[in-house]
Amino acid sequence: MISKRIFYFFISVLTFLNLIMSYYLISNYRAYYNYRLKTDQYIELKDDLIRRLKTLYKISISSDKFDFNEEQFVFGINNNKISFKSLFSSDKPYLILKYSSTDCSACINEVVTILNEKRDSLNSYNIVFLSYYENLRDMLVENKSSFRNTFNSYLLPKNSLDIPIDNFNIPYFFILDKSKVIKYVFPIDISQKDMIYDYLKFIKTRID
Repeated sequence: MISKRIFYFFISVLTFLNLIMSYYLISNYRAYYNYRLKTDQYIELKDDLIRRLKTLYKISISSDKFDFNEEQFVFGINNNKISFKSLFSSDKPYLILKYSSTDCSACINEVVTILNEKRDSLNSYNIVFLSYYENLRDMLVENKSSFRNTFNSYLLPKNSLDIPIDNFNIPYFFILDKSKVIKYVFPIDISQKDMIYDYLKFIKTRID
C-alpha cells in the first residue's frame, strides 16, 4: 500500500513538474516568437522604406554618381561670390547638407543636431551646408538657431544642384569625393532618424 502511495506521489510530482516546464517553454517560445516577429517586421519595414525611397526619388543611395559642375557658385556670409571650384578645393572629401527655406526649419535643426552629435566621428569629412533662401539675411537669421552657425553655410542662387533629387524639393545629404564626383545621395526624412544615423555610419566606411 505504501509503495503504491509513493508511486502515485512521484507520478503526481513528475506531472506537476512537467506542467511547469511546459508552461515555461511555451511562455519563452511566445516571447521569442514575438521578439522575432517584431525584429523581422522592423527589418522588413526598413528594407521596404529604402526600396520606396529609391523608387520615389529615382536614385540609388549607394551607387549613383553625378558630375559636379564646378562653374556653379554660392554666396558667403559676407555676400561674397564664391565659385564651387574655389569652395571645394580640398582633397579631403565633403559631406554636404543641401536644403531650402521651404523645408521644415525645426526638422533641419534636428538634422543639424544629429550632425553636431556625430561631428567628431565625421572628422574625415569637410562638412558644408548649401541652402537656398530668397536672400542672405533670411539664411543668416535661420542659422542663429540650433547648431547651424557652427558649420560652414553658403547661400545657393537657385534651389538646385542640377541632380535628379532636386526635382523633389527635399533636403538631402551627399558626398563630394576628392575627384569632385557627387555620390551617396541620401534623401532626408527626419521621422526616420535611425536611417540618418545609419547613413552617417555608412559614409564613415566610404572614405576614398
